[in-house]
Amino acid sequence: MFSPGDVVRFYSYVAGKAKYHLCISLRGHFLFVNSPKSKTFRGDFFVPCSDIPCLEPTDDGRSIISCSFLVKMSDEELRHVGATKLGSCAPRILRDLIKFVEQSPVLSPDEKDAIVDELGDWV
Repeated sequence: MFSPGDVVRFYSYVAGKAKYHLCISLRGHFLFVNSPKSKTFRGDFFVPCSDIPCLEPTDDGRSIISCSFLVKMSDEELRHVGATKLGSCAPRILRDLIKFVEQSPVLSPDEKDAIVDELGDWV
């Protein structure tokens, strides 16, 4: 339904509200895209807002791709939560994301493999 690099808005049962997500696979894997918070986490991958132009820029000019939780949604689930593509991120972000994920201490080996294997075919 969506392609790697697509920025998609849909209701998140984890957050309890609509959230922005980065599609990282053709099999329905997504990562949260957030605004920076006062507390950061080891799985936070910071990107310039200019590399995700479909989202409103944040006050500090950066967005966070949260690599601490991999969301898996089927096409049916995506339709149910009103998934809408807003745009795409810069292709360089996907290459940088792979490097970040490979070094991440917060993802399991299976999660790392899912992200790297899926994105590796696109970049």
